Parts: sequence; C-alpha cells; structure tokens
Amino acid sequence: MNDFPLCESAANSVFFCGGIGITPVVPMIRRLERLGAHWRLHFAARHRARAAYAEELALLPEADARVTMHLENEGTRVDLRRIIAQSPAGTHFYCCGPRGMVDGFIEACSSLPPEQVHFERFAAASESATEGGFEVVLKRCGRRIPVPTGKTILDVLLDEGVNVQYACSAGVCGTCRTGVVDGVPDHRDDFLTDEEKASNSAIMVCCSGSSSPTLVLDL
Repeated sequence: MNDFPLCESAANSVFFCGGIGITPVVPMIRRLERLGAHWRLHFAARHRARAAYAEELALLPEADARVTMHLENEGTRVDLRRIIAQSPAGTHFYCCGPRGMVDGFIEACSSLPPEQVHFERFAAASESATEGGFEVVLKRCGRRIPVPTGKTILDVLLDEGVNVQYACSAGVCGTCRTGVVDGVPDHRDDFLTDEEKASNSAIMVCCSGSSSPTLVLDL
C-alpha cells in the first residue's frame, strides 16, 4: 500500500476500480468507514456474480448510494470525466485497475492538483497479441477484417467503426468479452477461466489474438 496511500484527512474520496483493482481499495474504504469520512466507489466488472467483494460492498452502510457497479451485462460504463467534474472541490480521487482505465483516469484528472490524484496500475500476466496475420469475420454481417502486425483485434474493430464495449484494454475486466463462432483464439487474458478458454467459445478482443487463419466472432 506504500505506493498507493490513502489520504485520511480528505473531506471526500472517490474510488474507481476495474476488475481485481478493487482489492487494495476495500481496506481503504474500511478505514474511511471507521473514520466516518465521505467516500464513493465506482466499480467496473463484467457482471455482479464475477465481481470480487461485491457481496461485502453491498453490506456497507448506505451502499446503494455510495457504491455504483458498472456492469457489462447491464450496459453501464464508468464516465470518468463526468464523475470527476461533478465531485466537490478538494475531493481526492483514486484509481486501481488495468492500463486503459488508469490512463483514462490520469487524463481526466489532468487539471487537478497532483496531491488529489492517486492511482495504482496492474497488467495482465501476458502481453497482448499483436502479431496479426489473420482475419476476423463478423458473423452477423459477413464482413472480413484483416488484423495486421502491431494491432490487436480491438484496435482493428474500432478502426473499422465496429461498436465494441471495452474498458481495461488488458484482458482483466471482462468488458470486451465476445463470442467466438469458429476458429481458435490465442487467449492472453486473465479473466476467462481455464475451462472457458479451453472451450474456445469466447475471447477478450482487447488483448487476445487468433491461432487460426480466420476467427469468426459473434458480432
């Protein structure tokens, strides 16, 4: 926790977490509860059943007002800029999560005093697949999109204007989970279970690639 300290004297604290980024934040919230301090939590996860500490957080006093779950299966996303802009002056902001979330957080806090901005990064155990050399096929419309060297599947989908939800860009939060109709994914995420990876029925397009020349996605 030394690299991600809690400012106990802050009048108001707002936390942003993605996936397992909730882990160091829970003890911070417990401490603020003991101090009687004001805090809010925004927690991004694929769905409530896979969100760590969700049950514990729901038991906190006034949890309905202070804990906001941003769940992929409900179509909700964290609007960092809006939340930060609408928070009281002097609020201390915290973010722990994957690279994409933390980068967005730092950018959204760029105009704030540095002492009010706290973050901790984590990354997936594997590097994102950027070798390219395969095609993705969008099953619902039949489009074929080549994935070149240096880009992820998510990169090319966004470049082509395909509407894909994503958050962490590191294969941890589960937001970009996409169904696989045919082909063999090269799994690089830390979200799917070993059984789910073995079934080849889903892929995290933000970081995983393809072991087959063509990968048909349920898009």
